[in-house]
Amino acid sequence: MSLHARSDVVSVSVPVESGGCGQAHIRPVINGAPAKDWVLDCFACEQFLRADIAASGNKKLRTVNENAGMKLADRYVGLWGSTVNTVPETPDEEKKREFDEQASVTKNAASTAEAFAEIGNALKGNQQLMGKFMELQAALLAQQLQPREISSAEIPETVLVHDGYNSRSCQDCGTDIIRAEGQKGALPIRCPDCRQAARRASNKAYADRKSGKVA
Repeated sequence: MSLHARSDVVSVSVPVESGGCGQAHIRPVINGAPAKDWVLDCFACEQFLRADIAASGNKKLRTVNENAGMKLADRYVGLWGSTVNTVPETPDEEKKREFDEQASVTKNAASTAEAFAEIGNALKGNQQLMGKFMELQAALLAQQLQPREISSAEIPETVLVHDGYNSRSCQDCGTDIIRAEGQKGALPIRCPDCRQAARRASNKAYADRKSGKVA
């Protein structure tokens, strides 16, 4: 088993009388800088240091922030963790985390407000566009319903289909002969004008025969 030191722990030494090995364990230095992760592999010293973990409740996060309203002794949560994920934070790390969390909340709130503003502008634009569309529809409808004068060219020509009883065509001039209301019998084969013309022609022919003008 091993222990993981908090990032601000530089060295540790547990006396033999306390159950440790009595030697100093120092955080490694890599390229002139303290190693970010320090794993202590000393069975004797681990037994003593694990009491520190038990006293801190095996918590990862410190509560050094005075705004929490806790006493310093209550805020202390240890220097060691049994895993990387349970290593306590340093005071600076805690303050940075709280700052980053607050900044993230503020940024998300601003982004949300901006998103809602964009949605509102889009809806407003859609409403204006819909209003113009409705105005155009109303104008087109009013134009269609407005009365106008119809020219004779637009009036379709009525074609009368004769059935021989209710109507027929004059055999001489083609004029429509239509049965009058209450009229009985067959329709004449000539219109009134053509009948008179035929009668005059017949009378003239008769007169000519009688006078000897026609052989």
